[in-house]
Amino acid sequence: MGGTGLRWVLAMSDPGSAARLAAGLSQASSPPAQVCWAPDGPAALALVRREMPDLLAADLALPGLEGAALFQRVGRLSLPTLPWAVGLSLPGMEGMERIARNAGACLVLQKPLPAPWLCHAVESLVPDQRLPRRQVTVGAVERALWQLGFSAASRGTRYLAMAAELCGRDMALCGRLTGTVYPLVARKAGQSAQRVEHAIRRAIDAAWAGGPREAQYRLFGNTIEAKRGKPTAGGMIARMAELLRTGMEIES
Repeated sequence: MGGTGLRWVLAMSDPGSAARLAAGLSQASSPPAQVCWAPDGPAALALVRREMPDLLAADLALPGLEGAALFQRVGRLSLPTLPWAVGLSLPGMEGMERIARNAGACLVLQKPLPAPWLCHAVESLVPDQRLPRRQVTVGAVERALWQLGFSAASRGTRYLAMAAELCGRDMALCGRLTGTVYPLVARKAGQSAQRVEHAIRRAIDAAWAGGPREAQYRLFGNTIEAKRGKPTAGGMIARMAELLRTGMEIES
């Protein structure tokens, strides 16, 4: 991921601890990290909306809105890119840690923790560890694709749903399909990135050959390639990701 110049929101109830951690994060990275602090859950949610940070680090026992609930609320925001979520825990909070992970936290770390250690811990984060869109699963995307004529038995349908769900977390990935998205889907599917890309293209070909044209053109008409009469793989994934991000209706 790279740990320099990142935008952080720290949601911590103790202002002294937050100030020390914020100063440490700025000193431990070059260019310095940009850090905003919120003393409670509602303030943190407002900061995430406004600042659109790369990372959200939150106390699990946070006033107003506990860490796990905050992660869930952030996952419902229509942001172009959702942050990585880091839960900040204390000894004896194992139950809250499990809830935070189920809510989308990619890391749960115990306090106190030195800022350089925290910077190092987030260095290896990858896009599919960002907060997921709440209520959006790969299975839900697949079911929407079935209504557009995609085969439930096609591996390409599954790969397309995985790619769209991933890009829904970070819309910038729509421009990095070959270098990032297809390799991530391939890793999960136990396939090569080339096979993933080819399977997605075949699934689109099959769906556009016999699927419900009215529903297809209503949702994807602006991605149709004039000579071929169907969307490109990139156009299809980007359009699906945008629908997921904005909460638009996918069903026909």
